[in-house]
Amino acid sequence: MSRLLFNFITTTLLVFVSLCCSGIDSEPFLTYFEEEFTQRDNNSDGDISKDEWISFYQTIDDPRKSSYWSQILVYYDTDENGLLNFEEIGNLNLTNNQFQSADGNNDQQWDHEELIKFVTKVRTEAASSAFLGYDGNNDGQITKAEYIDKRVSQRANWLASPEGSKDK
Repeated sequence: MSRLLFNFITTTLLVFVSLCCSGIDSEPFLTYFEEEFTQRDNNSDGDISKDEWISFYQTIDDPRKSSYWSQILVYYDTDENGLLNFEEIGNLNLTNNQFQSADGNNDQQWDHEELIKFVTKVRTEAASSAFLGYDGNNDGQITKAEYIDKRVSQRANWLASPEGSKDK
């Protein structure tokens, strides 16, 4: 038996026992985690590639289609010129280099498209980082077992936390 499969079975069993002892039905969680996996496995080959993972997270609340980012632009645009300069977004804790890297036309301001480009880049980097946490054997693919193992582990950690203990 592979170590990954052993860890998956052990973690699943521990969470199942924990949930049963706490009076929470574990079956809906496992079903939900399987549905999550299926949503991310675009080509239905039983694995989630890094491209599939990033693609999934880019489509959730796509910043190019969301009015939220227009509202952010309006909120931070204190001089009301329709653009964001480095001082206006100071609360976002960006370095000047990060700001400059997204300023495509080097006018020291972000327009709506530059803001969207920056948000998309940050989301891609975050998704790439999260992918590594799910890819237990670092083979560049997330199997269903790896995905469910990680989600079950996250749920177990949540239930063990002070916030999660309120759900019991």
